[in-house]
Amino acid sequence: KDNIRFARAAAFIQDKGSLVSTEEDKKEDKLPGLIEILGDEDMAKAVVAAARTSMGMDCSAVDMVNIINFTQRMVKLAEFRKNLSLYLTDKMSVVAPNLSALIGDTVAARLISKVRCSNRLGRFQ
Repeated sequence: KDNIRFARAAAFIQDKGSLVSTEEDKKEDKLPGLIEILGDEDMAKAVVAAARTSMGMDCSAVDMVNIINFTQRMVKLAEFRKNLSLYLTDKMSVVAPNLSALIGDTVAARLISKVRCSNRLGRFQ
């Protein structure tokens, strides 16, 4: 969960110069969005403070495009995994509720996959 928040924050901030600017109105534009992504005002202010004291080198435009593409892909994959997990939970509660309660949804689904059907699993000795 923290990795996803970090990726979303990195994609939102893009360049630390947008947070460190001397103009207060620019910094205030990014802060509410950063608070929404991180879910904590103190953490968002700590990120802004860290950006001010950071001595890291600025990214080139090509690197920034790659970083943004990577973070967006990472967030999409995390959302897909979450949706897939919910789907698996729903299906396993219908197909094999007792088995999924005993050993978990993922392991139960893999076990049924190995046996190829739940009927053969019942006869498995």
